This record gives sequence, structure tokens and C-alpha cells, in this order.
Amino acid sequence: MIQLVLTLCLLTTFSFAALAQDAVATLYSSTGVVEVTLSKSMRTTQGREGFLLYERDLVRTGVDGKATILFRDG
Repeated sequence: MIQLVLTLCLLTTFSFAALAQDAVATLYSSTGVVEVTLSKSMRTTQGREGFLLYERDLVRTGVDGKATILFRDG
């Protein structure tokens, strides 16, 4: 049983690591209204610090909003 739980934990960790490698940027900080439209699902969600951004995702700020984006390639 412990071996199964450990295996599932490792698989989950590797899955998240693979997803993080595909990200092109991270929403480093945000204030006010910041929305992210996900390119794969066209779903809009509230942007928050640490949010991973992928190619063709759209970041939109409100009138009082600010977003700092850290791109992986510098």
C-alpha cells in the first residue's frame, strides 16, 4: 500500500514538472483586476501570483489592474 502511494506521488510530481516546462511565463505579481484567458479552453479565470502562462494565453488587466509577467526565456 505504501509503495502504491509513493508511486502515485512520484507520478503526480513528474506530471506537474512536465506541465511547468511547457509554460512560457509566470504571472509574477498582480494587483487589482487581472484576468487570464486560457488558450486551450478559452476559459477566463482570475490571474494570481504564480499562475503559469502558456503560448497564446491572454492576460488582461482592469483599469486599476497591474500584472508583472516573468518570461522563461528571460
